[in-house]
Amino acid sequence: MKKKILLITGLLFFIHSFGQAPESPSLSELLERYQAIPANGNSLSHYFTTSEVAILQDHFSTTANNDSSDNRGSDASIIFGYSFGDDGFISFGIETPEVLTVLGDNSNTADFEAAGDIDPQDLNTAYILTLGQGEFYSLDITTGTYTLLGTIAPPAGENWNGLDFDPDTTDLYAISSNFADTSTLSIIDIDALTATPVGTTGTAGMIAIAIDDSRNMYGHDVITDSFYAIDINTGVATLLAPLSFDANFGQDLEWDKPSQTLYMTAYNNSLAAGEFRSVNTDTGETTFLSNLGPSGSQVPWASIRNTTLSLDDVSIASLSVFPNPAENVISINATAPITSLKIINMLGQIVLENNTVDNQQTIDISKLTKGIYFLQAIQDSNEQKTIRFVKK
Repeated sequence: MKKKILLITGLLFFIHSFGQAPESPSLSELLERYQAIPANGNSLSHYFTTSEVAILQDHFSTTANNDSSDNRGSDASIIFGYSFGDDGFISFGIETPEVLTVLGDNSNTADFEAAGDIDPQDLNTAYILTLGQGEFYSLDITTGTYTLLGTIAPPAGENWNGLDFDPDTTDLYAISSNFADTSTLSIIDIDALTATPVGTTGTAGMIAIAIDDSRNMYGHDVITDSFYAIDINTGVATLLAPLSFDANFGQDLEWDKPSQTLYMTAYNNSLAAGEFRSVNTDTGETTFLSNLGPSGSQVPWASIRNTTLSLDDVSIASLSVFPNPAENVISINATAPITSLKIINMLGQIVLENNTVDNQQTIDISKLTKGIYFLQAIQDSNEQKTIRFVKK
């Protein structure tokens, strides 16, 4: 009996002395570590555990930006992207960025989904580049399915931070940075899985790029906390204005064609929170619109389903849709038979689908809710055409 008591006593002493779980770091320790993080394109998960991130976000939520603004664009536009906080493929409306809708899982990469954009010629497909490994994915917007296509190495010593399609040439541009002394603009060859450098920007931490309808390229840098115009032909950046907030970690810029507005899924380093901002492209001034998600999630890449056509362009090649806008019916006129036809809403959902061989037909859209839709037709040549129309 004495031996058993001695053994139990010794075991309890051992557990008390050596077996206790390490104490969680204090808030002051976490803040000290947080403030020491250099400007970069990563997420908080690179530096803190899940529980530590929760402690930091809870602390910063008490000082979060609670201002709001009505300076928003088209209420029909939906932004798609990746949310680190929700760890998934998400969407949100420009009018309601506080509400993120999780559409599916993320790519499940061990790297970080740092860059992405939707193909203007195929509005159901986005392309994603990861931060350091350069994993290149296609993403089916309608199903949330990621497909690994291969890897594209960034310029030596740099990480991928942003992707954007040129609305005119449909070239896919990428920005990469080493967050020390250089950032490089490149063109991505989707089929060959290669990156061809255009030139260096002259800045050290360009985190995102966007291109408007006139092929003007913009970007913002998290080392200088400034907004720039970028020469699309040389990559050289010209300072427009300092940012009105402390930017850090992965974030993005996206041009909204319907409202002709540049938006930013920013990450405010001072508040450890994601923010939705608009950007005046003439002055470089940013305006806070809302938190991203209820407490400010990080959205490192974001994209709107901008087509290569304006709303006034109601025909392409051998296909036309009229009237546009329309209230009850649309008429379709094609010079070649249509083998498949879909109408897709701004969430990527197919709301109408049928197979037809008629060159001309009328479609009842009276039951659709008001907003912007995409008519996607495949003709007998297997060529896919997409036209945007408005249901009024």
